[in-house]
Amino acid sequence: MRWFESSTDPSLSSRASLERFGFPEPVLVVWAITLTEIIAGLLLALGYGVRHASLALASVAAGGIALIHHRFGWFVGEHGTGGSEYSVCLLLCLLVLAAADGEHAFADGNGRCPTTRLSGASRRRA
Repeated sequence: MRWFESSTDPSLSSRASLERFGFPEPVLVVWAITLTEIIAGLLLALGYGVRHASLALASVAAGGIALIHHRFGWFVGEHGTGGSEYSVCLLLCLLVLAAADGEHAFADGNGRCPTTRLSGASRRRA
């Protein structure tokens, strides 16, 4: 698993990167990020807790920008190393999802999502 050790180059692992940046307990940090991404990603895919899941992932993206990516400029370089352009885009998308949480912002007066109406799943027969 690349998160901890890279089979081709151990210096490319996330743990090694966090050690270079001086993070205390880099393995714990990597596990926290990994679990946040897995759990929040599943919640987003299932449509549950969209606002909270989006904000959790946005905090990971913002932390990555503030602590690591900003040092490398704007553009992302080869092999995913470098700048913050992708992380900023991801952060903005996650903030839009959080602001427009499907459970609240898109529900019609009956608590249904507009896509349900478009698909015909909630047609009423007269």
